[in-house]
Amino acid sequence: MRDMDNMETSPMRDHPERFAAWHAGVARQLDAGRSADLQDDEYRSWAYEVYCWHGEIPEAAFADLLHLRQLRLVERALKSLADQVLPSGGPGENPEPYAESPGEQFPTGLVNVGDERIGSFLWQEIVVDVGTRRPGPCR
Repeated sequence: MRDMDNMETSPMRDHPERFAAWHAGVARQLDAGRSADLQDDEYRSWAYEVYCWHGEIPEAAFADLLHLRQLRLVERALKSLADQVLPSGGPGENPEPYAESPGEQFPTGLVNVGDERIGSFLWQEIVVDVGTRRPGPCR
């Protein structure tokens, strides 16, 4: 695990204006109709941490990290919802997400639950998306 004390001394930590310029370019290249997500504080905090650790990485490398973040959040949401719906560990359907790496057709990758694409990078929206697409006893 990364040492968070070292994060505070990252050479990129003290350059928010450089981050803003770099991120604006990355966002233009990767925005797949998600401009609201790209302005959200949760996302921007994560993107800033990526910038502090990796510097001005190319769009493709950032897209890979963003895709992985989205996939992990979807997996976490599915587990969280399964734990709430089936706390006893009884039988039930808990779908696995389907993921495609970033590419020409999907610049930030693709994450589906069932047949539905998860369109957000934000935890709260992912939980809602996964919850409405996940088969359950009340649907």
